Amino acid sequence: MKLPLYFLFLSASALPLSVPGRASAQLSEDAQEDAPHSVRLTELEAAARAADFVASGARLSVAGVRASSLTVRGSDADDRTLGVVFSSRTEGYAQDGWVSVHRLQYASLGGGSGGLEGELGGLIEGGARIPLGGRHGVVVRGGVQAYLGGNDTLYSSLLELPRGAVVYQLLSRRVLLEAGAQGGLVLLGRYDAGDDAGRALGVSFDWGAYLALQHAPVRLNAGLMRIEARSTGSGRPVDILGGTLCTYAGKLALCTDARYLRGDLGGPEGARHEGAESFYLGFMIGLASVSF
Repeated sequence: MKLPLYFLFLSASALPLSVPGRASAQLSEDAQEDAPHSVRLTELEAAARAADFVASGARLSVAGVRASSLTVRGSDADDRTLGVVFSSRTEGYAQDGWVSVHRLQYASLGGGSGGLEGELGGLIEGGARIPLGGRHGVVVRGGVQAYLGGNDTLYSSLLELPRGAVVYQLLSRRVLLEAGAQGGLVLLGRYDAGDDAGRALGVSFDWGAYLALQHAPVRLNAGLMRIEARSTGSGRPVDILGGTLCTYAGKLALCTDARYLRGDLGGPEGARHEGAESFYLGFMIGLASVSF
């Protein structure tokens, strides 16, 4: 903080009047000490403004080993598989003025009793944030989501473009909370479960809701999606419900994730399997990187 002008004046007045050179030298030294301090404050303020977008975001990255269990019921072959995969997941939210951004990417690869098992997916969306006061606001975002993955017993995929979300948001340096509606247009995708039963999703509208919460040391994400899929198979919807819960301490993270799919499937020779269900559960231990 700069010294008040009156303090500098009093300091100069207290110097011996019979040695003007000494007084001048002291004032010069004070000025030299003061000037760099002002520059440092300016630099810190500029750096704080530049880092505001990152600092007001909430990001969690976890990479490690995940044990998984998959159960399929109501298809042409009920089955249960176990597997172990190497997995990574990064998700972040950020705000800069009226702009709001949400991104997610995840991948896994491994295997088990269901053969080779893997997954690849991501989501990116951005839009406007309408402030409601303080750190509260309403966010309207649009973007794209895509994923594919599974093993010999289950395969699911999705390309959602465009997708949109309208949510209430609380975002500070300590807390993230989002809750609202999501939906969009599925351009292509599949839900295959069992041996030969499966179904294309076709071009379909989807809608649902989601919740996101982060408050150290917990991160929770949950979402529901109903894909209408009226142009394929029985014409009845396919429902997807999923979520991830992580807790972290320092660099260590423990995560549990689950996904439930339900929908009618078709089989060879016109066979139909109504309400085929797939339930996937994973537990991961890994290294975490957290920023707020």
